[in-house]
Order: sequence, then structure tokens, then C-alpha cells
Amino acid sequence: MHEIVEIHEPVGGPRDDVVRRRIGIVLPVFDDWESLRQLLREVLAAYVEQYAIHLCIVDDGSTEVVLPSDLLSLFDSADVIHLGTNLGHQRAICVGLVRISHVHDLEAVVVMDSDGEDSVSAVPDLVTPVLSGRSDVVVAQRTSRSEGLRFRVFYKFYKMLFRLLTGERLDFGNFSAISPRALQHLVHSPDLWNHYPCAVMKSRLPLVKMPVPRQERYFGCSKMDVTSLTTHGLSGLSVFVDRIFSRLLMLTGLVGLVLLSAVVAGVVVRVALQVPIAGWLALGTTAAFIALIQLVGTLAVLAFVSLSMRSRFSPPPVEFAKLYIERSNKFVKRDKHV
Repeated sequence: MHEIVEIHEPVGGPRDDVVRRRIGIVLPVFDDWESLRQLLREVLAAYVEQYAIHLCIVDDGSTEVVLPSDLLSLFDSADVIHLGTNLGHQRAICVGLVRISHVHDLEAVVVMDSDGEDSVSAVPDLVTPVLSGRSDVVVAQRTSRSEGLRFRVFYKFYKMLFRLLTGERLDFGNFSAISPRALQHLVHSPDLWNHYPCAVMKSRLPLVKMPVPRQERYFGCSKMDVTSLTTHGLSGLSVFVDRIFSRLLMLTGLVGLVLLSAVVAGVVVRVALQVPIAGWLALGTTAAFIALIQLVGTLAVLAFVSLSMRSRFSPPPVEFAKLYIERSNKFVKRDKHV
């Protein structure tokens, strides 16, 4: 479990002789305000003198809002946006990234969960390569997970399926740091609306992976179950839907050629050598070949539908994400509430 950290406002604020780099942190939250409070306490205790921090907290349509106003006013600035409805974790992150992209003096932006599973101590490891210009995106590569056995088994299966269908290795989540240039690239990508990690992969931005163990939650249990994981997984696959259809079409075409070769070989053997072919084998091969032809036809239609959808204009999140914001609260340091 996490150690509870006490935080007190430093007398006189940060030292004047320390140059603090200005970073932003996007934190989605849904009915988990107690965990958010503890996370803010740890961030303040660790980095109040190291970074000038701008928070962007995304309330994803919580049923009850309990703002930690006393802690928010200790950061250099904070922006709490309340969504009009629950959009889900990935789209809440998308709205938060669009919102924070309008803050023009940030040198890096961190995306992390507010439940404590993303380690606060790993923030400098992610941020430093971005601040130094060595990378546009640094992601936390998961080395361990804290969920139950059934969840881990399904997640392992999903990652194998994802690799098979897309050719990409999905071994990181939302916990990451991105440069302002990468941020502008992502908020103009329609893929960001469905799945943040997959949008990062598809963007082809320079990417660095840092091994970071997943921590335990501060309070309560994870809301991610098998159903949520399935929805989350399909959202990730949808980013690569054109690639998936192409791979499946090529795979079924290859299997079709193998079956066709087997049928031709069987006919040649039967006619030339007068060798009888077992009835069950001929029937099974014929049925498999017919089914394969139907599958190829279906995949071909779906592939053309996918190509047709790509030809249509998809508005980037930077144009419409603000429509989901119902209201916002702004905080600045020393309890100056705007």
C-alpha cells in the first residue's frame, strides 16, 4: 500500500535560486476524489520546488464532486474541467489534452491516472528526456500489474491478439510525458478520441519506453472489469482497423491458396493415379473452401468500407472536445481563486 504523505505549504514558496521548469499534468478522475487528494499531496511533497506545475483535472461526469481546493491552490495553477457526461477514461484524457494544449508556456505534459497506480516517483524519469529534447514522447512500460488473476490472463491474451492483428506491441498505458510539439500533433489526430496509447503509436512520434512498475491503488478497487477491458481493447483495435482488415484479408487469401492447392492435388491424384479419396476428407475440404470464400468476400467488403470511411473527413478532437465541457474551476497559487 502507499505511504500516506503529509504536505504543508512551504514558507516563502520555492527557493528563488532554483529555476523550475514548467510542466503540466493531466489527471482524469471519476468518483475517486479521495485518491486524487492523496496523489496531489504526494506530488506537492516531491516536486513543489522542482517544477512549476499546472494541473488539468478532468472530472469525467462524477456523480459527486469533492474538489480538494486547499491543495489545488498550492500549485502554480490548476484547471478543473467538469464534463457534461461520463465519456470514459480515454476520451476524458483526450478532452484534458485538448484543454491543456492551449496553455502555451508548458515545456512538457504528463498524463497519469489519479488512483495511485501510476508512480509519482517516476515522473522525473518520464519528464527529463522531454525537457532535454531527447524525445517527444516518453511512456511508462509496465513491468508488473496489481489486478486479479482473471484480469491479467485476459489482458495477456488481448496483448497477444493485438500484436497478431496490428503488428504493434502494446506494452504501455496512459502514464507518459509528451512535448508541446507532440501534444499539438496528437490533439489534431482523430485517433486520440478513441485510444490515447494507440494514437501515440500510430502517430510515429519519436518514442522512448521507461520500465515502471504499476503501483497499488490508494483507496477502493479498480473499476476496470472484463467487460470494460473488452470495450477498451476494441477501442484500441479500432485505431488500426484498416491494417487489421488488410492483414486478415491477406491471411485468408493465403489459407485459400493452400486449400486450393490441396484440392487440385487431390484431383490430380484421383485422375492420374486412380487413388480413391476418402469421402469425409473430400467433403471437409469442400466445406472449408466454401466457408473460406465467404470469409474472403466478407473481409473484402469490410476492407472497402474501411477505405470508404477513411476518405471521409473526421474532425480532430481540438475542434470539438470543448463541447463536452460543462463548466470549469481555475485556481492559482496562494488561494487566488478565479
